[in-house]
Amino acid sequence: MDKPIFIIFDDDKELRDVFQDHEDRLQISEAYDILFIRTFRAFMDWITSNPLPKRISFDYQLGNPPFVQMHYDQYELYSLKELSDYSLLTGLEVVRWFIDYCEANNLKFPDYNCHSWNSFGKMRIFELIKSRINN
Repeated sequence: MDKPIFIIFDDDKELRDVFQDHEDRLQISEAYDILFIRTFRAFMDWITSNPLPKRISFDYQLGNPPFVQMHYDQYELYSLKELSDYSLLTGLEVVRWFIDYCEANNLKFPDYNCHSWNSFGKMRIFELIKSRINN
């Protein structure tokens, strides 16, 4: 039997960076098929072409330079193709798109985490998910 999918959305981290404890890495590796997705375009393509993963973990800070961001209020000005080609999104915009996708398709949001080292961004991702999903 296939193991459930665990997506780690991050532009550059590896499993050892996301789960620094060796025992945690071992347990995760044994329990899940881990899929690293590095870009928003690849994330959208995978999500829209496959059943939702069992678990997902997001990073906040994506791409360089870190001081340039595209805020979500600009999201509606772009088509999905234009938005997915924009390389300076934060994980917050990715999560927002994913929540919208799940709601539009009546799908249950999977188990989630945010593994970002940016504590402010991590807090924003958790707050967004809790405000939209966990009501």
